[in-house]
Amino acid sequence: MYTLLFAKMNQLTKYLPTGTILGLACVLLFACSSPKPAETAPETGEVGSLLPDEITLSPAQMAEIKLQTDTLHQLSLGRTISATGILGLPPQYQAAVSAPMGGIVREIKGIIGTPVRKGETLTVLENPAYIEIQQQYAEAVSELPFLQEEYERQAALAADSINATKQRSAAKAAYEGAKARVAGLAETLKVLGFDPEEAAAGTFRSRMRIVAPISGFLANVPIRLGQQVSPDMILFEMIDPSHLHLELQVFERDIVGVQKGQEIRYRVPSLGSEVAVGEVFLVGRSLDNTDRYVHVHGHIDADRRKLWPGMFVEAEIVGAAQPQPALPVSALVREPGADYVFVQEATEPSGSHFIKIPVEVGETSGDWVTVRLPETYPRGTRFVSQGGFFLASALEVME
Repeated sequence: MYTLLFAKMNQLTKYLPTGTILGLACVLLFACSSPKPAETAPETGEVGSLLPDEITLSPAQMAEIKLQTDTLHQLSLGRTISATGILGLPPQYQAAVSAPMGGIVREIKGIIGTPVRKGETLTVLENPAYIEIQQQYAEAVSELPFLQEEYERQAALAADSINATKQRSAAKAAYEGAKARVAGLAETLKVLGFDPEEAAAGTFRSRMRIVAPISGFLANVPIRLGQQVSPDMILFEMIDPSHLHLELQVFERDIVGVQKGQEIRYRVPSLGSEVAVGEVFLVGRSLDNTDRYVHVHGHIDADRRKLWPGMFVEAEIVGAAQPQPALPVSALVREPGADYVFVQEATEPSGSHFIKIPVEVGETSGDWVTVRLPETYPRGTRFVSQGGFFLASALEVME
């Protein structure tokens, strides 16, 4: 026992002032000289019959080690929910560019990372079939006046009972069908990027421009000059990083504590330890069946110039503040696998009686930490707020 005592004292001399060490020595010597408790210790908790996690100190010993006590405080701390995820983009800020009609790639206007604006040309395709569609439109437009005149003539004859109503109906059907054909071909030309008025005037083009549907950056350019492309192929991928957001994964057990408007504190490990702030914007309504998490969408206000879609993020979602019992951090006695505090059970002129109890540690705020005690203690119960380590060392020597 004494060997352990001196080993403890030798260890503490590296960290504590000489006066404090002498005070602790008195406590340890007192603990060593106290009689061992019987195997069947009484349950009354009297100062004179100590259990393995109990110790009694005189006022002089408490003063020597500068032992201090305090009551439980109510600390309003928001519960934080840990989450991980990535920086993402809503679907409307991403684009996959394809061609409405196949062709051969004749020009490519950018490479990966090139900034582009909405409507800017990305590539030019060539196909003789483009001319055929323009030609069909021009022919349909040229036939329309004749069919209109024929319909009006047949309508006038039918009104004078000169010809049959059947002829008027046939002329009307031909005219209406031609109008529909012209309208359909005109819309087709617009989709392909051609001007119907130019086609109607006989100006045909064999090349089609593919333009950017959004402003942003080229994220992928998988095509090459001379390549034959079809409508089902992706020619470019684009992103608009102006609306980067947090795509977090919150586990099932925590999702009930997440609501729109809560603060998010996050950091991007690849950019360092700087913490930025965001806000919960949307909480998903579906649960991943494999990993049991829910997607949470968060808005951010940080400088986006250093941020890129797909970056990994670590985040904490701050819940609503609720009063919780708390003690000074210095009250904790940390041991492998558990945390403890000392509660002051009795105070008499001859000394004070302390019991070591386990606690569950919660959130920390400055010099305070929230705790969950194993049982309810009356209001005003005092706990060791400074000097618990000395008491734990004394108990260790007594074992």
